[in-house]
Formats: sequence, C-alpha cells, structure tokens
Amino acid sequence: MMTFILDTKSKIFQFNGSNSSIQERAKALEVVQYIKDTFHDGKCEIAAIEDGRLMSDAETGEFWVFFGGFAPLPKKTTTDEPNSADLISSKLFCVEKGEAVPVEADSLTRELLDTSKCYILDCGMEVFVWMGKSTSLDEKKAASRTADELLHGPDRSTSHVIRVMEGYETVMFCSKFDSWPQSTSVTGSEEGRGRVAALLKRQGVNVKGLVKAESPKAEPEPHIDCTGDLQVWRVDGQEKTLLEASDQSKFYSGDCYIFQYSYSGEQKEEYLIGTWFGKQSIEVKISIIALIVGTSALTKFIILTSSTKTLPSFSMFIYMESPSPKKGGLSKGYKNYIAEKELPDDTYSEDGLALFRVQGSGPENMQSIQVEPVASSLNSSYCYILHSGSSIFTWSGNLTTTDDQELAERQLDIIKPNMQCRVHKEGSESDQFWDLLGEKTEYYSQKIARVAESDPHMFSCTLSKGDLKVTEVYNFSQDDLMTEDIFILDCLSDVYVWVGQQVESKNKMNALSLGEKFMERDFLHENLSPQAPLYIVMEGSEPAFFTRFFTWDPKKSAMHGNSFQRKLAILKGTPVLDVSSCCLLFAPLPVISACDLNQEGEYPYLMRGPHQKNHSVPEVCLLAQTEFV
Repeated sequence: MMTFILDTKSKIFQFNGSNSSIQERAKALEVVQYIKDTFHDGKCEIAAIEDGRLMSDAETGEFWVFFGGFAPLPKKTTTDEPNSADLISSKLFCVEKGEAVPVEADSLTRELLDTSKCYILDCGMEVFVWMGKSTSLDEKKAASRTADELLHGPDRSTSHVIRVMEGYETVMFCSKFDSWPQSTSVTGSEEGRGRVAALLKRQGVNVKGLVKAESPKAEPEPHIDCTGDLQVWRVDGQEKTLLEASDQSKFYSGDCYIFQYSYSGEQKEEYLIGTWFGKQSIEVKISIIALIVGTSALTKFIILTSSTKTLPSFSMFIYMESPSPKKGGLSKGYKNYIAEKELPDDTYSEDGLALFRVQGSGPENMQSIQVEPVASSLNSSYCYILHSGSSIFTWSGNLTTTDDQELAERQLDIIKPNMQCRVHKEGSESDQFWDLLGEKTEYYSQKIARVAESDPHMFSCTLSKGDLKVTEVYNFSQDDLMTEDIFILDCLSDVYVWVGQQVESKNKMNALSLGEKFMERDFLHENLSPQAPLYIVMEGSEPAFFTRFFTWDPKKSAMHGNSFQRKLAILKGTPVLDVSSCCLLFAPLPVISACDLNQEGEYPYLMRGPHQKNHSVPEVCLLAQTEFV
C-alpha cells in the first residue's frame, strides 16, 4: 500500500499504508517538508497517520473527518514475486524506418551502437532510447515514438522510457552493457574552450589563461595529529609481539601486523586501530579479518581494506616514519610455512641483495617497497635503491622529477645511512648494476597515470541470493542515507560502504563482501581498480573524509529511531538525539584472541578513533589490508 499526503490550511497529514516500508515513509516526509516550506512558509503542524490506528487517536480522527469518517481499507497482500517487467532480459533494437529491428549479438557491447542510427535497449523496467550524434531530429523523434509503442501492453505499465544522447550516456545505461569503454576524451566544455582559444589565437588574441592549465601537484595534508602515540604488534599465531619504536615501520610481506594510534582530539583522546596484511601472509590473514569484521558488525567505526599489490594508501601510514615493507617474514607462522613447503627463505637481509622502489609525494609521505631484484622490476616513473653487501646504487627513471630523486636520497639515509652510493640515471647504468640484477631486460617505461579522486557517485544497494543490485542516488544528500540500508559512495580512487545502525546483523557482516562485489562489477565502467581502498563506514562514526561529500549535520546521525521516526521528529522540531556522541548504539562484543590490543584487561573490542583525508574526524576504527609485491 502506498503513502499519501493531505495538505490542509493549518496541518499536513501523511497517511502511511500498512504495507508501506520505512524507507517509503521517510522519503514521503521529504515531500511533506517541501510543501511545508513552499506553501506554509515553514509554519504548520505535521501529523503522521498509520493505517489501522484507532479513531480514538486525536490526529487520526481529525484526518478521517476530511473524508467523511473512517472506512476500512482493503489490504493488498505483499508478494515476493517479481514484476513481469523485471523478468525481461535486456534486448537491443535498431530503429529503422520507425520499426524496432532486433540486433543479434552474443553480448551487449559499445561496438554495436552506430553513431548514424538510433537504438532501443529494453531492460524491462527501463527502456532506453540511444540517439547517435549523426542522426537527424526526425530520426530521434521516430525512435522515441517506437519506444513508447513498446510500453502499450498491460504488463508494461510500470516501465518508463529514458532518452540518452551519444557521448552523454548515464551510469545506469552503461551498466547494462557487458563492456563499455572508459571515456578518455575531454568534456564538451573543455573541448569547446580549446576550439575557441585556437580561433582567437589565429586572430592574434592573447589566449593566456583561457585554457585551464593543469593544477600543480599539491602535497597532501596530514589530516590527523601526527604527534600521537603509536603502537605496532606483529601477529605470531595466537600471540602478538610489541615492536620497538625503531621497528614500527619495518613490515614484512609474510607477516600480519596490528597497529593502534592514539592522539588528542578536539574534545577527547581518540584512537585509530587497524591491521596490515602482507601479500604472503598465510592463515592468520583470514582469522584476523573474520574477527575484526565480526566485531565491527555491532560497533561503530571504519574499516579500510586496501587489497593493494602495488601501492598502499599513503594516508594510512602518515603517522608512521617512512614505512618500508620488506620481503619475507619473522613470525613463526611464516617460518613454519616455508619449511613445510620447502620454499627458500627470502627474508630481507641488510647485507644481502635487495631492490627497493621509492614512492611518495613529499618528505612527510614517502616509503620504499622491496621488489624482486631483477631488471623487469624497474619502472621509468620511479626511483630505486639497489644494494648488495657494500655496493649501493640509486637509479632514477627518465620520467621521475627532482622531487622524486630527493625522496630516494632521503630513503637511502634510512635504508643504508652513512654509506656512499653510486648514482645512476636511466640509460647510463654500469655493468655492475646490471650484473646485480641478473641481466638487462625490458621493463615498463611508459608514464604511470595516477588515479585521481573523481566526482562521487552514491548507490543504494542490496544483496539478494548472491546477486548485487545497485541503484544510483542522484543529487544525493545526508538525508538519503537511510539507517535501515547500506549505501556505496564511489570516488574511483576510494570506495566507501556506509552501513546504517538498523541494518540487520547478517547484512552488516556482509558489508565488506558487498563492497568487494561492487568493485568487481565496476558499475560506473571507470576501470575501477580492485586494489582501490575500500572503507566500511558505520553510521554514527562518519569521519570527516567521508562527510566532506555531504552538507553534514552530525546531530542527524546521533538520533534514535528509524528513518521515518527521525525525519518526523526533525519536521516537528523535536529531534531525539543519542545520549552522548560517545555512546555506542550497539554493545561491543567481548572477543578474546590474539588481536586483543588492550593491555589493561578491558574488553578487547575495536575502539573508535579518527582517520585521514581532510576532515574533522569523529571516532573511527580502521582495518587495513595491504599487499605488496
């Protein structure tokens, strides 16, 4: 049953059908808000009427008076059977002389669309009309009429037509294709600006400043207090070993680590807790993920999982001093594993042969990662450090900058302090350099494009029988985040999964896998990297690097009740807030394991604390999974 709104002179009534969902009721209140602000100058009463509420309720009685008295309403039985339009598989038609001609193809690809023709993509609930750039106005009109005729049947009453112009395809349209190439061309406005600039230049006009120049590379700001207290543990079976301060940035790819960073926030001590999984870490990796994700389902914090095989998220290491992931491992689990498999122990040795790739954006944000000591590991976009015994070399690719080379010098002081090295530039290497790498072979010499953060896209999502269904939310705001639902915010370089407080426990447990499925499907067809950082954001602990995408009111996420109750309370001017911004809306689960970070015997649930990327961070917690080659 639907939701109805009755607007009277002094009061607005919202009638909620017995079968209407909480989300439908909450969205209807947005219409009530609009009516109140637009037609009542924000000054009128609001009443919510529930279907079946007794007439003894004053507001219910007042509502039914407008209809001549109460009358029982028929109950429409809800069914899980899908609409017939939902069962229609996607079909592509080419419009020729006003007729829809089926396009025979094994799969839907962009190559099937000809710029000189119009096409209809029938997806059941949505019928898309794609219009090529070279088609005439009459052809476009004919395609629209043909699409409308497809919906004349009684079983298509809920379907609707969406018109799409070539070059301006929506995310929803592109997602219907098995493959859709990522657009690399400039936008229309930029292209037009360039043409105007060229025309004016030919006429002798100074066009300096007309065409937007590339913005200079900016040093990312540290978004948390970097003067706090850092503790790092190496997980060793069912035990953990606290690392000395001098070893806190020395990670090994065969081991797992837990870190806790505490610092003074604006009002209280805040915490950042996370884990780091080496690429070669074994069983411990699975057990720690299960433990932390299991606990996270009932507490408020953030998880960051970066399945990176090349670059980690620098921001998670900003408070560590030049992290340097190395090959091998020191834990018993790693040693036992290579012994059982009879594998060579390639754990880093200061006197052995080792090659490090140096990367970063500045002295406060740099690291060196050990890679295989072979020529194919080189890349013209990076600087490297090679050492074997007393022989030390630095190598700078032709595409590196002086800043990159300076970072290599700084890293050299950390890896091999107070030792002389031989400086090599790409193309002028010595024979000894190539001998240490085995032999000179081909390596990647093209410029690496850095993945930049793009405009965010938000999706509501559900996972039904293993199938992920997403719907994009356009012009989104904080009010679109329903506490009963899960949403995904895709920024290309980062992906956020927002989990409402009233999401079912089993769905909270699936938040991480839901985010991974989203990244696998790549709904935006933007070549989303599977190594992009994935954040799990729990409602009530949204950090500022998430809230910056919204006009954020922290009081809204601190309210009790479901989405409808919260919005109704705000409309009536009586919001019910949480007791304090520090209290958990869900009790933490005591979990005794090797991941217990609390040395004082308190419950070892994951604490809350803030995190990175440009915002005032309420308390959060962080799970970081990073893999290196």
